[in-house]
Amino acid sequence: MTAHSLAAVAELSPDSLSPVYRPGTATDERNERIERFLPLVAQVLSKIRRTLPPHADIDELYSAGVTGLISAVERFDPSQANSFPGYVCLRVRGAILDELRRLDPCSRSSRSRSRKIQQAILEVEQELGRAPTDRELSARLKISVTELERWREITTPVRLLSLDAPVDSESDSSSALHEAIADAEHTCVRDRMEHQELLDLLTDRMGALPEIQQRVLSMYYFDGLRFAEIGEVFDITETRVCQIHKEAVRKLERVIRSARQR
Repeated sequence: MTAHSLAAVAELSPDSLSPVYRPGTATDERNERIERFLPLVAQVLSKIRRTLPPHADIDELYSAGVTGLISAVERFDPSQANSFPGYVCLRVRGAILDELRRLDPCSRSSRSRSRKIQQAILEVEQELGRAPTDRELSARLKISVTELERWREITTPVRLLSLDAPVDSESDSSSALHEAIADAEHTCVRDRMEHQELLDLLTDRMGALPEIQQRVLSMYYFDGLRFAEIGEVFDITETRVCQIHKEAVRKLERVIRSARQR
């Protein structure tokens, strides 16, 4: 560093420094308050966690709670709220619930219909002393049986599974679920071998076809020519080209059927 630069730094006063780096600023107080009340996030999440499904991502919910804490620290107005810890808990809880709603695959209307079905079931069971039939349940809900079935379809809970979870939680095996799911793009060795054998057989049998049949198949399937265009090449009608094509295909189909019956 040059002497000129050192002199410039020496002339700086504490008031000229950025408030982000100067101790004792509002930013320091903000960070200190966030750190001091951070345990409240875990406390609020612990209470909510009791009602959460097993697949809920606790880390994501905790992060949402921290975001709520930061918002509470930045927006707290002593004149409108008597207790800052109470205000923090309120904002943290709201942030976690917002995150849960964002991750929830079911809409509000689906949740509402699910509650109505459960309430109707309880009421009819209390009256009749047994489980209600679909007709009795639909009558209580004042909807048709068909509509009741539709309600059930859209309110069926979605179960999310982690692909890293073990296949059998009661087993000592460490195999993950993703290892047990078949790969749709994977072809087993036997299928590949059978496919290759079939191709080799067809290639061999195509070589035994009359030359005009070979050329018609080649021009139609490999060159992409239409029957009319092939007819112009051989100076024959389109109908005749179609007949030649059918004859060749029938012969190859017999070869395939014979190979599969072995």
